[in-house]
Amino acid sequence: MKKNIYILAAMLFATGAFAQVQQGTVGTGSFIDWSGAAIDDIYGLDFNNDGTVEFRITYGYTEDGMDIENGGLTFAWTEGGNNIVTPSEEQWDRVSNLSEGTSVGPNSGWYAQGDAYLNIEPSINVGFRMLIGGQVHYGWGHVTMNTSTNQATWEEIFYQAAANTPITVGARGGVGIVSVLPDNVKVYASENTINVVCAEQTLVRIYDLSGRELATFDAARCAFRAPQAGVYVVKVGDAMRKVVVF
Repeated sequence: MKKNIYILAAMLFATGAFAQVQQGTVGTGSFIDWSGAAIDDIYGLDFNNDGTVEFRITYGYTEDGMDIENGGLTFAWTEGGNNIVTPSEEQWDRVSNLSEGTSVGPNSGWYAQGDAYLNIEPSINVGFRMLIGGQVHYGWGHVTMNTSTNQATWEEIFYQAAANTPITVGARGGVGIVSVLPDNVKVYASENTINVVCAEQTLVRIYDLSGRELATFDAARCAFRAPQAGVYVVKVGDAMRKVVVF
């Protein structure tokens, strides 16, 4: 029997796993600070709640040299891996506030390296990039600072469960997928094959609704044969579309 594939237009939806903003935990652990001294029970940020912290929090310093307990950030900096948003390449060691509504994604200012410190502000939102399961994920966290005691407290952290998907600072719940594509991108069906045509070479990813990536293409044209009837998500660049295969 021939399968019909319908593209659902202008529709928002959310699932339990795909394109979902999830809350992580602020855990503790034993880490080594930059002076080589062991510090117990220092905070770490565990975005996906797997028991392994993506970012380690140790004693840090404000821009005027004042010590802040649990305020600094240390992490294994890698190109395209774990990192935080900083204002500019020249200010690679400065963590400044990101206002709510700011998009944290591949185009953010990923200049931080090694140890970075917090600016003196009552509260700061920080943008994060991290590798989870070998794939890039984006997140954000909120930290408050007591300027009298110079103590910073990490209060909440969230991350985008879908790989390579930007997150908005302030997002704390499920995020839907808008099925709107640029005019120069076409997604259409040919029997049980999903076809994507772009004006130029573009990164295209195909997911099932669990968030599992089924295929990746980097081309102007690509075709994906649906393994079975069901709902799929086509991501073309930053745009996404829901596809139903009957």
